[in-house]
Amino acid sequence: MNGKLVLKSLIASVALAALVAMAGADLFPSTPTLTVIAYAGCAVLIVVALLAMAIVAGQCWNQFGLNHGGTDPKWMWFGGEPPGLQKEREKSAARSRDAG
Repeated sequence: MNGKLVLKSLIASVALAALVAMAGADLFPSTPTLTVIAYAGCAVLIVVALLAMAIVAGQCWNQFGLNHGGTDPKWMWFGGEPPGLQKEREKSAARSRDAG
């Protein structure tokens, strides 16, 4: 992963946590500031964890589709399937007929 991307993501996360902490401090003035900051940090961690789970689930779903005969979605912009894929499917079908 690119170091600049990690740094930018970290800065954005800290900025969002600070924004949530400021809003929380205004919404709950009787709550100590440290408690509001802790809750804001936990909220950011939960969002990051949910995003990571969504990314992993999406990649697993894409891999499942590709492993079960799907075409890479990036090729849907083109008129046909990737070069050689139709030949590979025909070879696979021929092997299946010969074996069965």
